[in-house]
Amino acid sequence: MEGLDEAMKSGNPSKGHLTDYERAVCYYTLPRVSSPLSLGLIVVYAVCLLEAVGALLIGLVLDSGPWRNAGMWALCGIVLFGVVVFSVRALLNDVRRRRALSSARGVPDADEAAESFPDPFSGHVLYHYSVREPGAVFSAENDETPVYVVERAGDAVWWRICAVGEEGEEACRVKALRGARSFTLNTRAPRLLAVYVQEREMARISRGIGLAGERLDIYCEAPLPRHYIVRGGGVFVEEEVDGGGGAKERLAGRIYELHGRLHLDIEAAYFTPPILAHFVTLY
Repeated sequence: MEGLDEAMKSGNPSKGHLTDYERAVCYYTLPRVSSPLSLGLIVVYAVCLLEAVGALLIGLVLDSGPWRNAGMWALCGIVLFGVVVFSVRALLNDVRRRRALSSARGVPDADEAAESFPDPFSGHVLYHYSVREPGAVFSAENDETPVYVVERAGDAVWWRICAVGEEGEEACRVKALRGARSFTLNTRAPRLLAVYVQEREMARISRGIGLAGERLDIYCEAPLPRHYIVRGGGVFVEEEVDGGGGAKERLAGRIYELHGRLHLDIEAAYFTPPILAHFVTLY
């Protein structure tokens, strides 16, 4: 297959092995030690900011010195307060993350013969690729040979994902229907993607920005109608509540970056072409 030799050489897959302990820390610990911005804090800060701007506008419209000065000082103070609070929160999250990962450094993998504890990742699949040279997706079971090869065309408008094997069958194709938002930090990620399998569109991937952060919705038509939600590194699936009284979200997997690799750790039952498509188009 074209590009297979280059893909097998890229990324040095044997380096940066993800240990069992590191996997457990990334999957279970990091989401808990990292404190994301709460919706309530963002709303309170936005209200205070609007009040300061309102006072400043009143002073400018009425040509009132006290209102103008009060609004200006309040606006400067609130902006400075936000910078300090959000910077400290980001710093604390980084310190907690580094501390958790350092505790897992050097811990050997669990003994496969030991049956004292159940495997928390039983029924999961783990894939990864190098963020420096994306193009080959490897499996944790075989860290030397790619499982999928990704070809990009049309200035990243199309992605073609093929399984590695004798036949090299195409797993799916992905088309960017809308480009990335200019004001987002992740400028590579398109806002809307379509996933095709054998010329049939089977899923749409929509990316949005809200007060709680970035959220991605994956609407699948096949092999089963499903709605996936990706936020904060977690992959959630909507499942109907018994009795048909609505739907609830269930954690199905996580996406995290470590050792220069992006990892997809998900239950095998939920590893579908649309999930694979989202994973490979992140870089």
